[in-house]
Amino acid sequence: MSGLWFRTYDSDLDNPKLQRLNASLFRTFFNVLCAASRNGGTLPDLSELGFMLRTRPGALSRRLEALKAAGLLEEVDGELRPLEWEKRQFVRQDTKDGAEPMSAADRTRRWRERRARDAASVTGGDGRDVTVTAVEEEPDIETDSHTAPTARDSAIDAFEEFLRVFPQREGDNPRAPALAAWCKAIAAGADPARMVAGAKAYAASIAGRERRFVVSAARWLAEERWPQAAPAPAANAPRVEKIFISAASPEWRAWAEYWRATRRKGLPVDPNKGGWWFPSKSPPAPLEKAT
Repeated sequence: MSGLWFRTYDSDLDNPKLQRLNASLFRTFFNVLCAASRNGGTLPDLSELGFMLRTRPGALSRRLEALKAAGLLEEVDGELRPLEWEKRQFVRQDTKDGAEPMSAADRTRRWRERRARDAASVTGGDGRDVTVTAVEEEPDIETDSHTAPTARDSAIDAFEEFLRVFPQREGDNPRAPALAAWCKAIAAGADPARMVAGAKAYAASIAGRERRFVVSAARWLAEERWPQAAPAPAANAPRVEKIFISAASPEWRAWAEYWRATRRKGLPVDPNKGGWWFPSKSPPAPLEKAT
């Protein structure tokens, strides 16, 4: 145990980026802060961080992407760190002129020196040399009872299904901005199943259209189009399966008579298929002739 401490502030209660995180990501972010404090202000590589957090690299990578999309992590000089970490911390070092704030470079250098000392051989109580194994040499942990995949992790995994059902378009459809928009929506509380359903509905609505009119997945997600594409189903609403009936069939004529009697108008016709969809093969009941 290093015994280091780091600063956090009660103003985080009013930080929407932080407070909109789900429980799993919130816990991950706090653990990331601990790892950054232990690591000189930056995060170690994925395998070492996964060992620290007892999390599989694949799941951890998805959580880090979600935290980046939420605006809580930033990449500086090729290293990942909590956003504005140096502004939130206050570390002093003694110099000949007195105590001065320690720079990020000095903190990283001091941490690396301490880590090198810890990884070196030390003398045990019986006088023999004891070698401390470095963290990188530890085997990857594939599973842990405290870090088993949760429903929130599965929600992030659903991004792959989203891409699979989203319609192909003419031109680029970059994955990185789409993933960032997806993670931002998840962090804001969006339902991944509904977003996938919305992508399916969008694909069906533009079937037959030229691919150049298909919007990119990143823009579709950023503009939050899934509620319009797939409205939320009504609670306990029965699902009605409809039957297509050709305009040249006897059933069509029965439905036409029923519509004229009950709705005072003719039947709609699909110009491409030459018919329409009805809730059943025949009208609800035979119409009685007026006497």
